[in-house]
Amino acid sequence: MSRRRTRVHAALVLSAGAIAATTLVGCGGYRGNPTPGVGTLNVSNVQNWNRAAITRNTNIRAMRNDFTTFWLYDKPSRLHKQPSPY
Repeated sequence: MSRRRTRVHAALVLSAGAIAATTLVGCGGYRGNPTPGVGTLNVSNVQNWNRAAITRNTNIRAMRNDFTTFWLYDKPSRLHKQPSPY
């Protein structure tokens, strides 16, 4: 009985050691992030950054257009006597 317990104990210790070793070292050589260049499922980080830059640029241009319309800079004044194309 004592030998059997010793063998079971040794088997448990070896299997725990094997599990710990594979957990620490890893199986198959995979890193923590096997696809570091992909930000989402189908778009890379660079494409996300480009899309955000285009969106910011569009928003800034729209804001400038709204500013000029608000302050009436988009059309010349109609108070002068010379004709204007607007």
